[in-house]
Amino acid sequence: MARFAMSNKHEKEIDSLLALRKRNDKMLRQYTGCYWELFNEIEGCDGFISAQGFKLGLTSQDEQVYDDLARRKPNSMKDLMTCIEGWCQLIESKAERGIGKPTSSKTTSTLAAPAPMPVSTPKK
Repeated sequence: MARFAMSNKHEKEIDSLLALRKRNDKMLRQYTGCYWELFNEIEGCDGFISAQGFKLGLTSQDEQVYDDLARRKPNSMKDLMTCIEGWCQLIESKAERGIGKPTSSKTTSTLAAPAPMPVSTPKK
């Protein structure tokens, strides 16, 4: 008689993605990486809902990023990742030039918004 090992790994649900929060000691890029990995682990996860849920996990340090995502709502995870990549590059370039530390609240208050996201139409 053959024995089969059953995987006890529990499938992740979308609520685990929406419950993910960025800690104050983490960089925006780290939070984005964790969010992206978890999104990819969830089968059949809706990209629009996930993209909207991303901003709920941001901290007060990321106020400009939150406001930008509220104004220009991403329609998919691809749109979200494009927008966040622009913000990460902007924050890192400001830090390299010594304008501020990427984790300080002063850094986000002196940032200008990155280039606008491409407008994508919802699939019908």
